[in-house]
Amino acid sequence: MKFRLPHLPFGHAELEPFLSSEQVDTHYFGHHKNYVEKVNQLVIEQGLPDATLEYIINNQDGKLFDNGAQAWNHTFYWMGLTPLTPGPNANGKLMEAINRKYGNLEGLKERFIESAAALFGSGWCWLVATPDGEIDIVNTQNADNPIRLERVRPLWTCDVWEHAYYVDYRNERKEYLRSAWRHVNWEFIERNYSTEEVPNMTRLMTDPSPTAPHKNA
Repeated sequence: MKFRLPHLPFGHAELEPFLSSEQVDTHYFGHHKNYVEKVNQLVIEQGLPDATLEYIINNQDGKLFDNGAQAWNHTFYWMGLTPLTPGPNANGKLMEAINRKYGNLEGLKERFIESAAALFGSGWCWLVATPDGEIDIVNTQNADNPIRLERVRPLWTCDVWEHAYYVDYRNERKEYLRSAWRHVNWEFIERNYSTEEVPNMTRLMTDPSPTAPHKNA
């Protein structure tokens, strides 16, 4: 199968002032696009033309894992953001799980920001669901994904590679994280929490029918 760069679920300027259109374009066209192109090349070179991204994450190493996981991670990252602020908050069973672990939504936010800010070097901070339905925060280095590392289900992620925020925030990672929390797509998190299946980014990146057009602003 051939993976495609998925359309963003918002216009390139619609996250301002959280992320400028320059930051989005640098991240999306300069980094995400490169991972997608590279994984398409590598699956052919390594004789795995039918491999899904989820298979690659769980079963491969080296350059194929790095590029496949980064293609998955970036798609998941964009899907978890919304221009709406303030948008709908967590509710129902998800909110109950958050309250059990972190006391309230503000408690989760502060623990997540603290964890992501402390991650050394490049990587990702994830909100995940454990097999028993509880909520946790997991940091991964570089391209690593908790599907492989922890056997838990990703609900939301924030990219803390410098390329995700350096145009707008320079080295102020914590400022970027606090701004990101004003654009959390809770509907996306609710959908991921309500199912026991790992989110399928392969489906999104191979569907020939785009969910939304590219918008340049």
